[in-house]
Formats: sequence, C-alpha cells, structure tokens
Amino acid sequence: MITNFKDTTLPIDMINSLSTLGYTRMTPIQKNSLKALLENRDMIAQAKTGSGKTVAFLTSSLLKIDTSSKNPQLIIILPTRELATQVANEARNIGRYMKDLKVLTLCGGVALTPQVKSLEKGSNIIVGTPGRLNDHISRETIDFSDINVMVLDEADRLLDMGFYDDVIRISNKMPNDKQTILFSATFPAKIESLVKEVCKKPVKVSGDILTDDSIEEFAYESTSLDKTLIDILSYYKPESTIIFCNTKVEVDRVDEMLYKSGFDSLAFHGDFSQYERDEIFIRFSNRSIPILVATDIASRGLDIDDVNLVVNYNLPDKPENYTHRIGRTGRLDAKGIAISIYRPEQIDKLNFIAPKVIKKSFSSRVKKLPIQTSLITLVIAGGKQQKVRKGDILGTLCKDLEINSSDIGTINITPKVSFVAIDIDVFMKVLKNIERIKIKGKRYKIWRL
Repeated sequence: MITNFKDTTLPIDMINSLSTLGYTRMTPIQKNSLKALLENRDMIAQAKTGSGKTVAFLTSSLLKIDTSSKNPQLIIILPTRELATQVANEARNIGRYMKDLKVLTLCGGVALTPQVKSLEKGSNIIVGTPGRLNDHISRETIDFSDINVMVLDEADRLLDMGFYDDVIRISNKMPNDKQTILFSATFPAKIESLVKEVCKKPVKVSGDILTDDSIEEFAYESTSLDKTLIDILSYYKPESTIIFCNTKVEVDRVDEMLYKSGFDSLAFHGDFSQYERDEIFIRFSNRSIPILVATDIASRGLDIDDVNLVVNYNLPDKPENYTHRIGRTGRLDAKGIAISIYRPEQIDKLNFIAPKVIKKSFSSRVKKLPIQTSLITLVIAGGKQQKVRKGDILGTLCKDLEINSSDIGTINITPKVSFVAIDIDVFMKVLKNIERIKIKGKRYKIWRL
C-alpha cells in the first residue's frame, strides 16, 4: 500500500504544499480513505482527532473546486467554532497553491451581517457550525446549489449537541449527487440513522484504533480528589495537561484550587465569551499556560498537538465521552497518558466507561511540585487585516529588541490581533522598550495576557 503522498496520483502542486506543511508520510486514515474519496464515493470513517483526517478529506475535496465560481462547492460542518477555525486554516494552507481560493468560516459568537457581506463576495469553501449555517439558510443568504462535497466532522459530537435535525436540513439544501464524507470517533445508534439519511451506499473506513497503544490509561482511587490531582501533576510533571470536570462550577473551583497551590492553569467552559475562549485556546496551545481545566467542551472543541496528559477529575457519564476526552492526547505518532480519578463507590462506573484502564496507586508520598510556565503571551493590536505576517513580527522582535529567535515561541495571527509566545525572563528584560517598536513602520499597541 502507498505510504507517502509523493507516490499518490495527487497533483504535484498539492504534494509540494503538503510537504511544506510537514505532511509526507500518510497516516492510516489517509491511506485507507484516499482511493474511495478520489472515486467520489460517499464514506463513513472512524477516526479520532489527531489521526490526520482533516488532511484526508481536504486532499480529495480541493480537487473538486473551481475557483472561478463564486458559489461554495465544499462545505465542512463541525460542532464548535474552535474546530471550524482550525480546519479553515488547514484548508487555506493546503490549498495555497490554488489561485484565488476563498475559504469562509460561518460560526456563531460573532455578528451575522459581516458574514452575509463575505458570502456576497463569493467563497469556494464554507466551514461552519450547524446553528449558524441554518441561520443563513433561514435568511436565504447562502446558496448551496453548487456543493460537490459535504463533510461532517466529529459527527458523534454534532449529534450529542442536538444538531441532528439541523444537519439533515442543511444536507437537504444541497444537490442529491453531492459526495458525503462522515468522520466520527464513535458510532452510536444515532450515527447509523444519520448515515441512512445523508449517505448513498457509503464505503466504511477506519483509521487508528481510538484507544490504542499510543495512550496509556490509568486510574487512581481517591477519597480526596484535590490531593490526588496535585499528586498526579507533581508525579508525572507533564508539560501540557487537560483536566476534565463535569460542571462549570467544578471547573472554576478546581482552577482556583490549582492556582492557590502554585500551578499555572486556566479554566475553559461555555460561560466564557467567544473572544475569551479564543484567547484561552491560544495560550494553552502555545504553552504559555500548561494546564487547562475544562468541561467536555474541550473534548470536542480543541485540536491541539502534544497534550501529554489528560486527567478525568470527574468520571464522564458515558464511554463515548471518555473516548473523546482521552483522544486529546496520544495524537499521530505521539505518546500520551490518560488518568481517571475515582471514589471507592465509583468502581463499577469506572469499569463501565473504561474497562481496559490499569488501576494504580502511589507507593510513597508524592512531594508537591507546582507546574509553572516559562512563557507569556504578547498581544499585538494588528493582524491579517493590517497585513501583519509572522516574519514581520519575528524580524522586529529579533532586530529591534535583540531577542534571540529561540526565545520566541508560537506566533498566531488572527484577523485583528496577533499573539506571540515569548520567554518570560526575556520579556521582563525588554519590557521598557516594548511599546517603542514598530512593525512594517507602524506602531501597534502591545500588551501581555
């Protein structure tokens, strides 16, 4: 079987684009799905986040796009804005060899009017969430008549969030002969019902096993969840951790407890505004915050590489939720650890949701070792709309402030602002000069998160 993109029949420009992004060797889901996707067959695939499924459906779908048309031809439906933003960026990156390719994100949490104006200008690819897509359908501000491919990503989460009818309605607005591609980590009964509604004789494909050897699964019995959590973090010393709680109140309490114990953490749940959630996501992904305490919104809304540890502070209610939670670690070729904390009376529940978990205990007392970051995040009040680029920021920081490039981490550029991870000690040394710098000859407001 073909294992490298260069050996496929994909166009050389696409292969070169993939190579530039670091995609050379194909993952199992990419190898197993490419032939059926290129043959324009409907497909249902079982694959976890981090298995390479986004690249799998984009490589075939981009080939079906005519950039001279103003109407959307590819639609990708996801459960959250965070995932939609990531997939849209990936489409732009892989398709950058295509002249005038236009990718539009349609999600809630932002004003609808600017989206309408963007649709009027034309778009080749729509990446969105069901609620906002149906808003545009109701207002007749979107035309699906030229859709060639519909992708339903994280389909089980879409249904868990109550979007079954919304997805059906969106699908019914498109041509009957479109190709439908469905990816799901788990396959509950509702998925089978959805497949019958939207797919035509789909081929079934699987990628990596969801709870494979890339994730070590442990569980610790506890009569004091807070103490056990501190012990786990101190013992394993992870660089990047997501801690799952079942309620927003519990998330806030655990985050506060960790803060008072000397651990750098942030809470993440649905009560935060979209802008706040975007900032939290960026700070966690660029490693300026090492610990995220979250509800299940993080199990379906975050796609971050190199999460070393997932902790179930509260046991989830269903095996499917457990699968999604631990799927935040052990991505691609990386190894990860998933740990569940359970009370003695929860042993039956633990065995139900995680039957393969290895039960452990600490053989001796664990010394508390608070986890703190060495990075902070700078915000620059200029982004894509001001034509600010990563090279511009990097060049300015290195040249004008004499910062070594090795002390600068991830740079994220959004439409209006840019985020820069930087060594905290280096930042303190240049703090007095930070407001004086100019990027491409223009002075921007700069502050620290």
